[in-house]
Amino acid sequence: MRPSGPTPHVPERGRRRRRIVRALLSIGSAWIAAAGAAPTAAAQETGPPRGEVPVVGLALSGGGVRGFAHIGVIEVLEEAGISAEIVSGTSMGSIVGGLYAIGYMPEQLREIAARVDWPRVFDDAPERRNLPIERKQEEGRVAYAFPIDGLTPRLPSGVVEGQRISQLLTRLTWSAHSVHDFTRLPRSFVAVATDLETGDAVPLVAGYLPEAMRASMAIPGAFAPVEIGGRVLIDGGIARNLPAEDARTLGADRVICSDVSEPLARRDSLESFPQILSQTVAFRMVERTEVQREECDLLIVTRVEGVGIADFGRVNVAIEAGRASARATLDSLLATGASLRGWRTGPRERTAVPDPTPQTIRVEAIEVEGLRGTQSSAVRRILGIAPGERVTPGDLDRAVTRLYDSGRFRYVGYRLEPAGNGAPTGDGRALRLDLDDRSRQWVGFGYRYDGRYEASILATGTLRDLLFAGTTLSVDLRLGEQFRTRADYSKRWGWTVAPIVAVRGELTEMPFDLYVDGDRVASPDVQTGAMTGIVGLGFRHNTFLGLEGKLERADRGAAPAVEDWADGSGTLASVAAVLRVDRKDRATFPRKGWTGLLKSEWGEASGGGGAFRQHVLDIEAVVPVLPRFGILGRLTLGTSEGDSLPSHYLFFSGGSRQYQLYVDRQFPFYGRRVQEVRGRHLQAGTLGVQWEPLTDVFLQLRGNAAALPATWEWDEDAWRGGWGVTAGARTRFGTLALTVAGRDLGDGPRLEIDAGFPF
Repeated sequence: MRPSGPTPHVPERGRRRRRIVRALLSIGSAWIAAAGAAPTAAAQETGPPRGEVPVVGLALSGGGVRGFAHIGVIEVLEEAGISAEIVSGTSMGSIVGGLYAIGYMPEQLREIAARVDWPRVFDDAPERRNLPIERKQEEGRVAYAFPIDGLTPRLPSGVVEGQRISQLLTRLTWSAHSVHDFTRLPRSFVAVATDLETGDAVPLVAGYLPEAMRASMAIPGAFAPVEIGGRVLIDGGIARNLPAEDARTLGADRVICSDVSEPLARRDSLESFPQILSQTVAFRMVERTEVQREECDLLIVTRVEGVGIADFGRVNVAIEAGRASARATLDSLLATGASLRGWRTGPRERTAVPDPTPQTIRVEAIEVEGLRGTQSSAVRRILGIAPGERVTPGDLDRAVTRLYDSGRFRYVGYRLEPAGNGAPTGDGRALRLDLDDRSRQWVGFGYRYDGRYEASILATGTLRDLLFAGTTLSVDLRLGEQFRTRADYSKRWGWTVAPIVAVRGELTEMPFDLYVDGDRVASPDVQTGAMTGIVGLGFRHNTFLGLEGKLERADRGAAPAVEDWADGSGTLASVAAVLRVDRKDRATFPRKGWTGLLKSEWGEASGGGGAFRQHVLDIEAVVPVLPRFGILGRLTLGTSEGDSLPSHYLFFSGGSRQYQLYVDRQFPFYGRRVQEVRGRHLQAGTLGVQWEPLTDVFLQLRGNAAALPATWEWDEDAWRGGWGVTAGARTRFGTLALTVAGRDLGDGPRLEIDAGFPF
């Protein structure tokens, strides 16, 4: 089964989505991780075991990042010779416990905790490198997006639907995909979830292991529920955060409990609405946890001071806190004269399970399930794995990510099972893909502010499979001093080398700032309406080569004081050969990659106005040279021919950012105001450095030089220089950048502000 509810395909929101999840997790922490207020670790020992050799169970509570403390607890228990035969887990305890149950050793669990990019795992936004080039412009433009049912927006069932965390759990449990009875794992295992309809605890002891683990940690509001066996399941901490009785039910004679839940908050800390809401929800949780503690023969309580439920940067702190608590508890027990002899036990005979960390497997067959309108051949092309091929966990994870990021699927799951109907033989497996290809439709909203055009708002939406399967309709409405409404209807066939056709209609209106000798003398409005047809080839996800035919109507305002500006209305028709490449890892403050545009346009004005030609080459790159340090560069060349060149086709340069309405004719120029320089020809170069002192906080230093001469010939007197220093950050509220720029070191600098999302 898959996470319930449709998953909107939305542009990458990276940090801002993670912050939203963190806020919801903070509220959910009391729901999931609240427990009694025992101030220190405690231990108790019941009577002798019921059998000659006791069966030891280990119960691991929920608690978000604090749940990584269980790894430290397991380390200490293993060092003491105590190896549980039964493991029960809730929420994060189900993740740690499930991996421990299938054979991961404590040192491997510690390595996973340190290596995985947990904030990225809890964010389903697509990776920009996997977006087809025709959709890369969607990335990073909205503050939030809502899925659409029919034509009606609705609230999603969770900020995160769970695609990435499901992929991670699937990859880490390769060896156990074919084990459907969790009591047949090397250690018997049960994950505890909560029935959303009844509120009852649901022990999951059979099924598909990564799905059970995913259901156990589906925090309400933060993660979408999971449907299993006709039940809609959410985080098990709601019903039973410390699953001691579940270990007992599986046959444990003695139960060791590792509890990382938090006590009720003190009155002086209950000041905000989320804190008060968390406290009121936590009352019953504390009650239920106290009942479960009565089932524990050895209770290890870990207080992970200063670590929040979503504080992923302090995973190691939680692990060490667990070690300390477990060590103190065992030492306290030994100090009473008790012995650990009765706790030490060897594992019982179990069905053999392969190494939990195989290096490669051979994919014997590929089976595709759940498709409604997509051809399985298209799935196989995007997947890029052929039967008989050997793959690593990373290979398969990247292939599944590529499928999900293609935008065709709401959910992409997979499992590795024995080829045919027999038991696993060698390392050959059948890859079974579980897909939901219902259209992923969404609407989103963005905003931005800059010093020239001030506030702007974007409303945008995407409808898929409208009229024809495999098509995409994207609609934008930009409100502000720069106005645009635009609709793109496109279809792409295939993946590796794919034909692409599209139709675009747009209306724009914006002022053009016209300067003479450094003074702005006019700002005529230019209104354009255009219809464009596009046909070409897409090469994987980063390159487009094709033709664009355009019919445009333009109405240019008057500027009598400017000689090279011609006002009036007119219609033009043009055709352009276009090569676009986009390999940047993200749209704003990229850490690596490059973009390129090579465009040659031939046009003619109506009414015998004459022909014109324009050619543009623009290449921009970020080259990392150290983990947090890179070199920035840009080269832009443009030339125009023909006396009938429309005035709004002139090259404009100025300002510290690229504006989106005329991206192939207007370019940044540090040290000049927006559109301060213009001409029929453009020669420009930029070189700079970028430093990221903190995650998503950037410092940039750039120097640039440009000339916009009347003729293409080299003219040293036409060249002008400039510099700029930018301090910026990517936040949940979009990009915030402050730029100080000047013409030369002796020139008085200007401050430019850029905030929000790029559109």
